[in-house]
Amino acid sequence: MMLIFGSAYYMTFSMNVRSSGYPQMITVAGMIMSALKFARAAYRSKKNIPINVPTAMSWEQILTAFATLAASFVYIIAVRSVGFVTITFLFTTVSSYWLSTHTKVYSKLWVYPAVGFGITVLLYVAFGVFLNVPLPRGILI
Repeated sequence: MMLIFGSAYYMTFSMNVRSSGYPQMITVAGMIMSALKFARAAYRSKKNIPINVPTAMSWEQILTAFATLAASFVYIIAVRSVGFVTITFLFTTVSSYWLSTHTKVYSKLWVYPAVGFGITVLLYVAFGVFLNVPLPRGILI
């Protein structure tokens, strides 16, 4: 990972000076996190602490991953025709409900639209208002 982030950091020097600040920050953060992960693995190896090996994914987890990927593709395709605000609210509400039914996180149904509303407002304010990014307007909002 250090090699990947290091080469990405090197490539940022070919960018315009005004636009290279953010990519340089991200690549430096990636290099720091990679170094910390390497140090943790070295520490665990030195102290003979067993490293947790992940188990294979179950069929339910694989289906959940594919369903999430399919919903993301539907979101990307529908955002231009339906509109950013409407499709983002629907996507986050349905996704938070569907993904939490497996873990039974929330028992009250009003939480899911609240999560959808909060994330939609946060994204709209961050990108539409502060960063002035034109968000797709569709048939609804």
